[in-house]
Amino acid sequence: MSKRKKTTQQRVPADLTFPEPVAETTAAQRKDSETLAFEGAQSSRAVGRWNAPRTDADSEINAGAVTLVARSRDAVRNYGLARRGLWQIALHLVGTGIRPIGADARLMKAWKAWAKRPTSESRLSVYGLQLQAALAMLESGESLLRRRARRPADGLPVPMQVQLLESDFLDETITAEQAGGGVIVQGIEFDALGTLKAYHLRRAHPGALGGFGYGGETVRVPEADIAHIYAEALSRPGQTRGIPHLTPTLLRLRQMVDYRTSEAARKRSASAIWAIVTGAASVAAGTGDPQPITGSRITDAEGRPVETLRPNSVYYAPEGLTVSYPQPPSDQAYPAYMQEELREIAAEIGIPYELLTGDLSGTNYSSIRYGMLAFKRWVDVLRETVVVPLLCDRLWEWFVEAAVVAEVVPAGDYPVEWSRPAWSDVDEEKAAKGAVALIRAGLSTLEQEQSNRGEDPPALRDKIEAERRDFEARDIVLDCDPNQTTNGGQIQSSAATPADPATPAAAEPDDQPEDDETPSQ
Repeated sequence: MSKRKKTTQQRVPADLTFPEPVAETTAAQRKDSETLAFEGAQSSRAVGRWNAPRTDADSEINAGAVTLVARSRDAVRNYGLARRGLWQIALHLVGTGIRPIGADARLMKAWKAWAKRPTSESRLSVYGLQLQAALAMLESGESLLRRRARRPADGLPVPMQVQLLESDFLDETITAEQAGGGVIVQGIEFDALGTLKAYHLRRAHPGALGGFGYGGETVRVPEADIAHIYAEALSRPGQTRGIPHLTPTLLRLRQMVDYRTSEAARKRSASAIWAIVTGAASVAAGTGDPQPITGSRITDAEGRPVETLRPNSVYYAPEGLTVSYPQPPSDQAYPAYMQEELREIAAEIGIPYELLTGDLSGTNYSSIRYGMLAFKRWVDVLRETVVVPLLCDRLWEWFVEAAVVAEVVPAGDYPVEWSRPAWSDVDEEKAAKGAVALIRAGLSTLEQEQSNRGEDPPALRDKIEAERRDFEARDIVLDCDPNQTTNGGQIQSSAATPADPATPAAAEPDDQPEDDETPSQ
């Protein structure tokens, strides 16, 4: 007798259901779930139509640079706020000039002569060109400085001048592959290794009247002859051209100006109606019907209709007419709105609100100083990463090469330092005390603090020495001379009674204290 295998059957409750098998997550589903973790990446009504293409910097610039530059220039031409913002940045960035210091004396002498007229196109000095180049960079996103060789017969201190060009001279329409793996991107040529080789420049500005006979001709200029000035360090990696500094705030600027214009028009329209005449005149003669108003029913003393008011006049209204004077509606939110917009624009430009608008209400020493320190830090970064290395250093390199050709100096290495424009402090006395404290603590040097004020330390020392000798020869003592007076203005003993070698030295004090003295702790 065989044993039957015992089986058991598990009863399943009628209300119990099993989930469907889970399908394997697709790559698209995983991407969607990852995207939903970031609110800024979600697609929702709050986000709206946020167009954010994933393209490289050059593709974005190629698509909109021409329009951005044109609108930025229009804003600077017509919006005083935009012009003031860029001018303030340029003035603090370059000021009266970033000047070379500490270089070879022969070069410095030749530089001072050459810097007076470095270009044939304008009457600007080299420091005026620096300011103009900085303004062009901020307004258009970039500017170009081209080296122009000159003949010895031209009579220049060195046979070289420069030419400042707007960004429009760079032919952005030329983008192509080159033989050997090189490329041209928006008029800028690179070799197969990505090394900058040349710039393709138009021979005339594309917006010039008639193009001066050049039409659309371009010329290839080696990289060694061009200083391309744009905020490369503040741009995306691989970005070859700059964009206007006003780019993030152009739309807000235009909307604010449109709102201000509309508000002014609304108030003008409201104020244009100074009086309203209502009611009907007396009943017409011989009838019981009211006489309708067919025109101005108010007359002056001579019976002429009145439409405008004049001082010291008497006017008469016919019986049945009532004159009321409406009050134009006031917009109490307008000042607060405009101030908030101006603060946003100042933040987008990167400049303190007070500096942009000149409005110092509600500020104090600490707040304005903190705002200026943050602005100074930003300007310092722009100067040290853009203006000095891309403009000043390249200009000095060209000048030295021309000076060697002119035999001003022999061939060699001639390093240079640059004196930055001075920053005016809110409280000069506090700033001077702070500089003294830094020098005494060993955190700075006298030369560094002098350079921070825009001075040439060697030249300043020569001036101080010459002035001191002149004062001594004239027997002039000023209470600000530390060699002659104390900090309180008192004559120093060494200055009043010079040491006489024949006078015996004073006896050294006894190291042991007297009986009635207490030893120092």
